[in-house]
Amino acid sequence: MAVAIAALPATRTAGRPRIDYAGIALISLAATGLTLVTSWGGTEYPWTSPTILWMAAGSVVLLVAFVFVEQRAAEPMLPMRLFRSRVFTVSAS
Repeated sequence: MAVAIAALPATRTAGRPRIDYAGIALISLAATGLTLVTSWGGTEYPWTSPTILWMAAGSVVLLVAFVFVEQRAAEPMLPMRLFRSRVFTVSAS
C-alpha cells in the first residue's frame, strides 16, 4: 500500500461527480429480476407461469430503459462506448 500511495499520482477533479442514480436503480432492479427468474424458474414456479413470464418481461424492459438512460447520462455508470471494443465485449460475455 505504501508503494502504491507513493507511486500513484494524485488526481484532483474540478467539480463534484454526477452520480447516475437512475442507471444504478435500473440495472439493480433488472439484475434482481433476472436472478429471481433464473433461480425460481422451474423450481418455485413453472417456467411458463405468469410470475416468471412477467418478471422476465419486466427485467428486459428495465434493461432497455437502462441502455436508454445510460446513453443520455452526463457521467454514465457504464458508458455504452465500451461495447464498441471487442476486448470489452468478449470479456463481459
